[in-house]
Amino acid sequence: LLVSVMCLAGQPEQQQQQQEVALAAGLSRALCYANRLLPRYGASGRRKAKPRVLSLLAGADTPLQYIPIMNCIFAAQHAGVALDACILGPADSAFMQQAAHITGGVYLRPHQPAALLEYLLGVFSADTATRASLSLGMGSGTQAVDYRASCFCHKNVIDTGYICSVCLSIFCKANMKLQQCPTCGSQFKQAAAAAAAAAGGAGRGRGTAGSAGAAAASA
Repeated sequence: LLVSVMCLAGQPEQQQQQQEVALAAGLSRALCYANRLLPRYGASGRRKAKPRVLSLLAGADTPLQYIPIMNCIFAAQHAGVALDACILGPADSAFMQQAAHITGGVYLRPHQPAALLEYLLGVFSADTATRASLSLGMGSGTQAVDYRASCFCHKNVIDTGYICSVCLSIFCKANMKLQQCPTCGSQFKQAAAAAAAAAGGAGRGRGTAGSAGAAAASA
């Protein structure tokens, strides 16, 4: 496994960015396995289990997976599962930054990917109680978490967007004139009122033009 990961990390940057990582599927499977084991190790009289899931990523984020990944993050937070991330690619992963920050995991992008085994043994093998004493340094990527979201309409990462107050779906500026939410069907009162006002203004304009034409004809 370690050799395979190092081969992926050694690929050219352009090839890494073109590869689509099935991150949501992997997290879902790991959480299902942890959920199955939690009742066995969480019995009375035993030390409460604190499972962790480590993701080794060498590719770029896929905006299309934003919704399922966020569902996995919130499920892990509810179950008390820490999501760790070791990024071997050329750029940070906004998804895994959020996952580690929300679930109390460790996010690390090693300066020397060739020393991956040392990072696995020295950082990620530590339990949740020991990690509070670790000094990961400024290069760990945990200081500035990218909390930008992906819009539900085009699956693009956006800085500013519009959100449905009912289902919390996020939309980009291209859909700012929607009259209802495509996700839950809720009516947007402000957009509907603006559309009605615009339709009324157009109707009044046509009526005024028709009256002017009738007056000119009678004259």
